[in-house]
Amino acid sequence: MTSTSFPSKYQRRLSTRWTPGVPLNQKLLSGNDYNASINTFSRNRKFSEETNRSSLLPRLSIVSNLDVAVGKKVIFKLDDEEEASKERVAMLKCDQDKSQLMKSMITSEAVKYELDRKNKDNVSVYDFFFGGSSDEDFKDYDDSEAVSVTKSELSVSTDINVFFKGNLKHVAMPVFGRFQVPDEIRIQRGVSKQASISTSSSYFMDTLWPWPWLDYKCRSAELYKSSSVKTFTHQTQLPDLPVPLMGHSLQRLLQSMRPFTDAGSLKRVRRLAEEFALNEGSTCQKLILKATSSDRNWIRQVLPNYSRLYSRLAAPVLNRGIVCPFMYDLWPENNDSLLERATILVESAVDFWLILRHESLAPIADKSGRKICMHDFRKLFSSVRIPGTPSDAIFTFFHTLAEKEETPKHIIVIYRGFIFTMDVMDTKYLPMSNKTIKRFLKEIVKSVDEGDINTESHGVCILTSLDRDEWSQVREGLISCSVSNAASLREIETALFVLSLDTLSINDHNRLPHEAMFGDGYNRWYDKNLNFYISGNGLVTVNVNNSLLDGNVVAILLHYIHMRILENVDRWDEGVVMAVSRTTLASTRSRGSSSLDVLLSQIRSRVSCATSITDNLDSEKDVSPGFPYLHSSNTPRRLEFTLNSYTEQYIEKAEVAFSDLAASVLTAVCSFDEYERNLFQEKGVNVDAFAQMVIHYTFYNMYGRFPSVCANVSLKRFYHGRFELMRTSTEEILNWCKDMSSPESTNALKRESFWKAEKKHRQLLRENCSGHGFENHLAALKVIAEDKMMKQSAFFEDELVKYHFESIDVFTECLGVGCTSCSTVLPISSDGYGVGYFVANTKIVFNVSSWQGETTTSSELFAHAMHNTMTLLYNLMHSL
Repeated sequence: MTSTSFPSKYQRRLSTRWTPGVPLNQKLLSGNDYNASINTFSRNRKFSEETNRSSLLPRLSIVSNLDVAVGKKVIFKLDDEEEASKERVAMLKCDQDKSQLMKSMITSEAVKYELDRKNKDNVSVYDFFFGGSSDEDFKDYDDSEAVSVTKSELSVSTDINVFFKGNLKHVAMPVFGRFQVPDEIRIQRGVSKQASISTSSSYFMDTLWPWPWLDYKCRSAELYKSSSVKTFTHQTQLPDLPVPLMGHSLQRLLQSMRPFTDAGSLKRVRRLAEEFALNEGSTCQKLILKATSSDRNWIRQVLPNYSRLYSRLAAPVLNRGIVCPFMYDLWPENNDSLLERATILVESAVDFWLILRHESLAPIADKSGRKICMHDFRKLFSSVRIPGTPSDAIFTFFHTLAEKEETPKHIIVIYRGFIFTMDVMDTKYLPMSNKTIKRFLKEIVKSVDEGDINTESHGVCILTSLDRDEWSQVREGLISCSVSNAASLREIETALFVLSLDTLSINDHNRLPHEAMFGDGYNRWYDKNLNFYISGNGLVTVNVNNSLLDGNVVAILLHYIHMRILENVDRWDEGVVMAVSRTTLASTRSRGSSSLDVLLSQIRSRVSCATSITDNLDSEKDVSPGFPYLHSSNTPRRLEFTLNSYTEQYIEKAEVAFSDLAASVLTAVCSFDEYERNLFQEKGVNVDAFAQMVIHYTFYNMYGRFPSVCANVSLKRFYHGRFELMRTSTEEILNWCKDMSSPESTNALKRESFWKAEKKHRQLLRENCSGHGFENHLAALKVIAEDKMMKQSAFFEDELVKYHFESIDVFTECLGVGCTSCSTVLPISSDGYGVGYFVANTKIVFNVSSWQGETTTSSELFAHAMHNTMTLLYNLMHSL
């Protein structure tokens, strides 16, 4: 074993072990309070700078077959998949000329042209897109097992069997032959190469729809629009955050230590916990209960100075990066899509802003139907974190229509380091047309590319990446240097959000989580609530100021935008139309109806439905133009900054610091989509439990020891609730990992231990979501014992207890069940990992991060090992 030292400045734990999930001590200030003084207090907390923690080097056997350099591959495949694919291609090889003809004819123009030909029969539709291929073209293809019809289906109608008998090749070849995983691989993984055809055309379309995680029947208006219930109606009806029982919290702590501690040490810690509970712990608990009488969320009263606002680390480290879900389906890489996608993104986000402004956003409910706290939606737009000493401050400028106050109506666009302000609504708060938005964006790009611009202001954005104390000083210097500087800062800090147009294309998806966190420091403004980044080839990531709002709130906005993109059929990329055409054409041939026509018509009809969301919102009358943070220009305007030598020196310093910080983080992506549709639902497996078990087993198999893993759990069902830190490493998961690794374990034993681990995770998840987690509670007890009683508790000073809280191997986060937005989280310890993940039907994605300077960790090797783990678990999942 090798001993590792405590992390350096940026590799140190991002928040102290005693501050998990603490809501902000914040007061949302209006525009009039913008320049109010920041009254805060600070406390110095000291923690041990050294630890005796040890870790093992990764086992070479786990990654011996990895033939890809770090950072060059995204979706890892099985080692034999390439060879099997070549064999399959050889089997299905057709005439090259006809194959090229087929590819060239499946275009968006061809699809649109054929949609207008309403009288074409289904066979003609098929022949039109696939070049009228005859049976001779597929003479080498064996269709004897290509499509199967179950006995129950045959008994329904004998006509169905007769119909399909003569068309099996045409249906199966394009869908189950060329465009699917080779049969050899599918058989090896336990997947039958036969396709089941249902008597229901809708079932067939659902089965063939290329993106199972994206519901093409879903409407944004139905999901998010409410005409009867106001957005914030249920706020006063939300329950208060409960105070956990001290005995329960101490018991759960001891339970979480059990997989890592011997019986003798655990007995000693139990004795210390009992002494604490009988003495100072009882007094501390009474003080916490007393705090509930003055605040519905006791954490804000007990732990006011432990929020992220007091952290002095640089904003890129504290913020959350999110990889948007569009790239997996409707918005793949496209080098000519930057301005078009930016227009749709702005247009959809403004629509959501208008719904929120009129309080027409339907209150969000969790899976059990309980309403969640909507408070963070007030900070989703036009909010900012202002640097200060010793603490930062939060300002929000968004107001609902009922509050009868002015609210900003502009966004900030950053291109090549130059900052522009751009109105997205008129004086009556009606959204501008997409043509106008696109014209404005073109003007911005043209003005910079043609060089007709003053370069003095270039570089101001990177100042926001400095640590908070330095940025606070520089910001004050900018304001005192020039009146125009102060006006420009106000324009940025009051904007709805920031849109960064990047010129660099991201061809390696492993870089996407890194881009979401860092990107180009010259093209970012890290203090803002919401930053959309669009790469040169159209891939979208989001940077969220985590001190302002949680990632799951942004995930709801991104899902709404996803639905709007789906509803804009006429603006789909050509590749998307091709993917859908292959699916629907197979369905067309099989069902005897023009499925492509029907499908696209159904989706296109939702455009009017989605547009009507904002059509029925009345324009705002008698709008006063006196709001000091709004400009009245009808065209984009570049923001000017006057820089002195002091500021320029800090820009140079920020360049070096940002470059070092960005280089210290490595990211990789594990994407897996080999599981069948609705597999977890049919087996009754909790998807979050499955993801956590994959992470645990991967680490256990890679390092030979059981990891300490924690996850953020939402407390949104409570008034102003944020999150709890849940320890997911249980004895049940440890036993399952041992059973999976033992050659003597039977399949029955593996299944039994799997269900025990899954059940235990469900129980812990239910407890933590109900406000009965122990991390926040024990942090509060420790703080009160030190502050109020001026006494160091022997229990909290115990080396084993301190080590348990400070030792986290993997820090994880999921933005919601079924959500396809994937966050990027940084490791809490220097020799650990950060993992953001989602599990949505057939799509499973893990964003992995690690520190560059740590020799015992590798984000890419861990991502590759997770892919192998999910492949290994395939047969186990089917045997449950």
